[in-house]
Amino acid sequence: MIIMSLYIFKNNDKLKIPFKNIFITGLIKDDNGIKMSKSNKNIINPIDLINNNNNYIGSDVLRISLLSININNKYINFDKTKIEFGKKFCNKIHNINIFILKNININKNINIIKIKKNDILIFDK
Repeated sequence: MIIMSLYIFKNNDKLKIPFKNIFITGLIKDDNGIKMSKSNKNIINPIDLINNNNNYIGSDVLRISLLSININNKYINFDKTKIEFGKKFCNKIHNINIFILKNININKNINIIKIKKNDILIFDK
């Protein structure tokens, strides 16, 4: 994709590479060690995992679960039991958030600062 965009936009003054960071994973396999593919019909649709009414997991839980899988290996064996870690982790973060919000004194007289356009440019750098 990077090479193709450099080729297509070579005469453009504002040439940009489409990605700054690239994340490469190994081959994802199911819990039996078989390559996940549509032809094998062993893929797991993330939308189905998120919208499952019986065992609700949010998109954040799915993200944490996928990030927690060991990516240093050439092959990644994924099964639905690995999502349990993400559920427990997000539940802990949620409970910490509730604890903090219940136990801090919130000052209702907070001064709102108007941010100018020049301030935003400084923050971007």
